[in-house]
Order: sequence, then C-alpha cells, then structure tokens
Amino acid sequence: MTIQTTENIENKNYYRFEEFPFPYHEIPGVSLFTGEDASGWIRQDADGVHLRLKLESNIITTPFEINIYRDEEKGSRWVNEFVIDYQIEAAVYPTPIIYDFEITETDEPVNINGVDYENSTTVSFSASLSYFDQPYVKELEGQFVFAENVGIVQTYIKSTASGAAIERSYSISDYSLK
Repeated sequence: MTIQTTENIENKNYYRFEEFPFPYHEIPGVSLFTGEDASGWIRQDADGVHLRLKLESNIITTPFEINIYRDEEKGSRWVNEFVIDYQIEAAVYPTPIIYDFEITETDEPVNINGVDYENSTTVSFSASLSYFDQPYVKELEGQFVFAENVGIVQTYIKSTASGAAIERSYSISDYSLK
C-alpha cells in the first residue's frame, strides 16, 4: 500500500492509501463479497491507530473505523462495536459487528525482507458479525504487527465466512518518509 494523500474527515486528519486488500466476506443467503479491495484511510491520535474502511464492490458499506493499535501492555484488550450498513443492489442490511483486539507480543524484534524492526508489537484480532438478528458468528481473525517509528509492517487476515479458511498475508517491502 502506498499513502496517496492526506484528508480531513470529520475534523480528523487521515492518510488515504491505495486500496486496502479486504478479505472474503458474505451475507448469508444474500450476497458474496470475494475479497476485492476497499477504500482505506489510517490515522493516529492519543487513543492509538485507527483504520477507516469502505467496501465498494458488489457490496457497498457505510465507512467504518476500527482502533487497531493502542500503546498498552501485553495482554491488554479492547473492543470496537458498531453497526455497518451493507448495501446490495437496492437493499440495505444493518449488520452489528464486534472487533476484539489483544496485544499478544511486545518488544520482539521482527525481520521482514531482510530488514530488522526492533520493538515490534503484535495485535491479534477477531471480528464477529450478526446477520438478521442472529447470534454473532466469528468471520475474521488475524494480526497486525507494528514496528516502533514505522507503523504497520505485517498483516495477516484469515476469513472463515465461507466455512473454508481464506488467508491473506502482507509485509512491508519498503518505506520512506517525505
């Protein structure tokens, strides 16, 4: 991903990046989202790092934002709970979602593409969705690895929405500050 521009959304400064690779997703009995890209923005503030996404494929969503990183101790947990409106053709499906985050590793060095990143933090997450007032079902899980003074250096996402695991993994290839 490459940062394309900065944008002010609701009086918050975001970095807009080229399309975010979003995992496989489905609304049971309605439609299938095959994992095409989403529009993405990222920002940092006193509460941590926030990822804002909007799906724009055969499924369109209202923008949603999740707090994917906090500067806290190993074992710290937090939850992002909200409702996304999924639009499929003319129908709109309000869908409650819970993202559960936990810091699972801290201060570990990580080597990616021959570059050592010291003081990394791994944040593991899972996302559960509730369709049509049914109980929540876990559909996504994964990890974000953050390196001090760099940001996200590695991402792993596993989707279980279809009953078969679909995995995606991304690593930093290069970074530069302008």
